[in-house]
Amino acid sequence: MDITKDHVAIVTGGASGLGAATVAALRDAGAQVVIFDMNADMGEEHATATGASFMRVDVSNADEVAKSIEQVVADHGALHIAVNSTPSPSESRLGPPPQSPVRVSPMRVG
Repeated sequence: MDITKDHVAIVTGGASGLGAATVAALRDAGAQVVIFDMNADMGEEHATATGASFMRVDVSNADEVAKSIEQVVADHGALHIAVNSTPSPSESRLGPPPQSPVRVSPMRVG
């Protein structure tokens, strides 16, 4: 798939690590990118550095994710690419995972 300036992408966990690298690669390819992350300081900083946008989104909250995706579509007219690079909670850092984890499935929007 050729990525162009007409493509809109979201990257969860896009403020750091693999997510941040994905944001940079998509921006380098020309895509409009929105970072979904809980870390507002790092998210805003990376968005500014790469020319992306940032939204503070808790991806463990399905309603918040749905509303955020709706906002991206309203702001950009479409959503073509979604990359989930948010780490799963681990016992050692955050305690046990939630009883009903949010499942993200591929979808076509717009």
